[in-house]
Amino acid sequence: MLTKAASSVLKAVLALAFAASLSLQIGALPAAANSAAQSFPEVADLKWPVLALSVAWLVCFEFALACVWRLLCAVEADRIFSSASARWVDGIAWAVAVACLLTAAFLLLDVLTGIGPISVPLAALGVLVLSLGVLAAVVVVRVVLHNATQLQSDMSEVI
Repeated sequence: MLTKAASSVLKAVLALAFAASLSLQIGALPAAANSAAQSFPEVADLKWPVLALSVAWLVCFEFALACVWRLLCAVEADRIFSSASARWVDGIAWAVAVACLLTAAFLLLDVLTGIGPISVPLAALGVLVLSLGVLAAVVVVRVVLHNATQLQSDMSEVI
């Protein structure tokens, strides 16, 4: 069972991650996009597509954080083994899958336009590989949660 202190710490970390993501989304990314467009006018037309991809990626991250928050609440209420929890894990999987597609779109845009040094597409490729790994882990967790939910249901029928 999760202690109240551990739950509070986890919720604080989730809230801080959400706030940091939101501040990036609202302030830092638009400012960086404007600065890059002014500094490199030859690629200024890519400001909006890259900004849109970046903001959409952060929205996926924020949605996944909200799903994790709901799962944490389910753990606190001792209702983690339910179909509702499975839906929240599905939400995380979909958010990560969409983030993978957005990363692939950025990678394709970068390769086609040749903007930036070689480290940019390499970093995007690294993010894509890590995101696919996270997606695989979430899918495995989904299967484990489904099996555990089924076992708990079977045990409650026996008892």
